[in-house]
Amino acid sequence: MPSDHPLLSRSIPGRRPARSATSTVSTVGAALLGAALTACGGGGGDEATPDPVTPPPAATLTVAGVAAVGQPLVGATVRLVCQGGEVASTATTGADGSWSLSLPAARPPCLARTVGGQVGAGGAAAPQDFHALLPVTTATAVRLNLTPLTELMVAHWAGGSPAARFAAPSAADWASLTPAAVEAAAAAVRAALPAGPRSALGGANPQTVVFNADGTGHDAVLDELGGLLTLTGSTWSGWAERLAAGDGAPMVPAFLQGLTPDTAAAGATVTLSGHALPETPVVRFGTTVATVAARTADTLTVVVPTGLAAGTPVALTVQGVAGTLAFTPQASGGGGGSPGLAPTQGPVGSTVTLTGSGFGPSPVVRFYDEFLVAGTLIRTEVAAVVVSASDTEIVVTVPAGANTGPVTVNGTRVGTFTVELPRVGAWTQQESMGGYALASNGTRFVKVASLATVYQGTDGATWNQSFFYASANDSRNGQVQWDGRQFVYVVSKEATSNPVQTVAVSADGLTWNVQTSERKIISWDATYASAVRDFAAVSGRITVVGDLGGLATSTDNGLTWTREDHPVGYQNHQMLAVDDTGTERVALTWQSDGGVALRSVEGGAWAVRATGLDLLPADLLWTGAAHLAVGRGHAAASGARVFLSTDGAAWRAVGLPAPYASGAWKAVRVLRHASGLWLLVHSFSGASATASALLRSTDGGETWTLDTDFGSDVVGAIALGSQQMMAVGNRTYTRPLP
Repeated sequence: MPSDHPLLSRSIPGRRPARSATSTVSTVGAALLGAALTACGGGGGDEATPDPVTPPPAATLTVAGVAAVGQPLVGATVRLVCQGGEVASTATTGADGSWSLSLPAARPPCLARTVGGQVGAGGAAAPQDFHALLPVTTATAVRLNLTPLTELMVAHWAGGSPAARFAAPSAADWASLTPAAVEAAAAAVRAALPAGPRSALGGANPQTVVFNADGTGHDAVLDELGGLLTLTGSTWSGWAERLAAGDGAPMVPAFLQGLTPDTAAAGATVTLSGHALPETPVVRFGTTVATVAARTADTLTVVVPTGLAAGTPVALTVQGVAGTLAFTPQASGGGGGSPGLAPTQGPVGSTVTLTGSGFGPSPVVRFYDEFLVAGTLIRTEVAAVVVSASDTEIVVTVPAGANTGPVTVNGTRVGTFTVELPRVGAWTQQESMGGYALASNGTRFVKVASLATVYQGTDGATWNQSFFYASANDSRNGQVQWDGRQFVYVVSKEATSNPVQTVAVSADGLTWNVQTSERKIISWDATYASAVRDFAAVSGRITVVGDLGGLATSTDNGLTWTREDHPVGYQNHQMLAVDDTGTERVALTWQSDGGVALRSVEGGAWAVRATGLDLLPADLLWTGAAHLAVGRGHAAASGARVFLSTDGAAWRAVGLPAPYASGAWKAVRVLRHASGLWLLVHSFSGASATASALLRSTDGGETWTLDTDFGSDVVGAIALGSQQMMAVGNRTYTRPLP
């Protein structure tokens, strides 16, 4: 993420306090001196008895999570039984369902269990106890949720009752409780879920997914499953038994959930959606049996039968399947009273004419709308602006927010309209939220949006939350990169003058492990802390740079950090950008006479390599052949700048097309891909970006051409997968790879 991304707000700390020159004699030195005197007879008398050696404290493992069933489980006791017996300490879930306890790190594998509690504050007693699996781990802190979905995971792993296995685990059980077995259980549960909850869950592991029991995100999936429990007359333990049986029968009994369209004339086809629908279904409209034209396990396409009274709703049912759908028959025939619309497709803002009869003097026209909220698909309608209306004809404009789907007049369906998504050049604007940072592993995209919330998706249209940084207040929007093996996410909490950083990694963008939580990883003074401006992640090595000469490196995926010394005289500099070739790292800062380049070779000390660059840096990239630095000129309104260097010492400027090389333009982000180099530039009015464009180079950054002018939509980050490109800012855009 560029250090001064316009969508980010930050405070720049002042100078650090001076170090104290006072020195003290260490207690270790004093102890050694006393020991020496004793050895020389200074203690007198008998031979000295050595002091007892105090062993280091045993390593501990912190286990924490949320217990919930769609609402938090409050006041439940969390117990752990491990390979060596039950853990003496227990935890009690709070008002939000959260819990935490510590145990010796050597104790796992373990089984966890909730006992008692109530659903929500002052609610009914918990319907049952819930279990979860804790395999052997080398981490010092792990997340372990306790929900109906984790209960299902334990049932699959155990091949039977989770409660029975918790009560009397065997040696074979402990041997089989491996991380791979836990992931296999999570995959089995996902596969057994109905399509809606399965899609909302994505590839998340129910035990480790980060969520709050507030009806959003993963908790909304639990709410939906609770509704299906009621619809099908089931229990969580019943579902667990069906899954554990492994006999091929569906875990969730068959049910009906949707109907498209919900009104049509005889002879038309309608589609019923549901789960585990029978192979030889008997479908009835009221008491009239209908012909089934096509079937899948989740859908039935049926022909509307004749003899139904137009305008009179009937119940649509499937024999042996839970749920009833409401259907309203329409009059047959194409006479003057038959409704319609033209054209049947177009973009938002286009004009559509609806024809029919009996519309009345003040018709209400609505277009279909759907959107995703925390992984839950919300289906609704949005009203259209009526341009003109009569009893037989209405002219409307397609409203903002409309999606492809049915159009209604006064509640009666008149047809289906296909909304064409807006385009900017080769890009298609998706109806999904934008973001601040973006990365891809080739097939999956991960973006940071909504303060410190991380989402994942594959198509740009549908996103699901996969990680949330709990201390979002005062947080700078996080940055995310793909380092060739994993996604790396860094977020800096900038509370007053005490910034702290959190680092998390994920191999797939679905399940995240917090490596560092709210630590001062780049501060060179214990009394102060620096805010992060950029980081570079390459094959497990993470280098973070920031304010006041902040430099730090981790070589174990962010678990431990080494603060590095900045060159003398640079303690008050903002380190604004960094890159890593694998053997050489270069960082960029600036001072009153221009930009400065620092270099570290093979993890060695940082040294000044170049000064006086006409560059206020924003981003830095190793292209495979050269370091490519981007930003703007040192003087105000001097335009975007791009510099190349093969050694970090000799830098040369390369030209950019007009108008980007002058005025209020600044280069803010550069990206490398097999298709070339890609450069985002912004135009500024004061401190705010007002326009953006995307440039491309196919010759290693020597020459650049305009690819896309996004106009006033400020795109802040791009990423390229194996099949498509994606861009985020105020909106999300996608396009095929060029």
